[in-house]
Amino acid sequence: TYDCFLCPMLNKALRTFDIESIMHLGFFIQDLQRHIEQLHTKQFLDCQPQHLQIYRGQGLSNDEFERIKQNQ
Repeated sequence: TYDCFLCPMLNKALRTFDIESIMHLGFFIQDLQRHIEQLHTKQFLDCQPQHLQIYRGQGLSNDEFERIKQNQ
């Protein structure tokens, strides 16, 4: 969920049609996907349902969450 270098770098490469960067990022993303699949298989396949939902979001502390609930 952390907004790291990958999204801005990929967006810039796509906007400027930087084919070399797109190719390098493609290999990196493929490797990242394989690693996530391995982790998923290792951690969740035996003890969870077949589908795993992952959400991208922003962290929120418990105090902040309680304050937001009280301000509804």
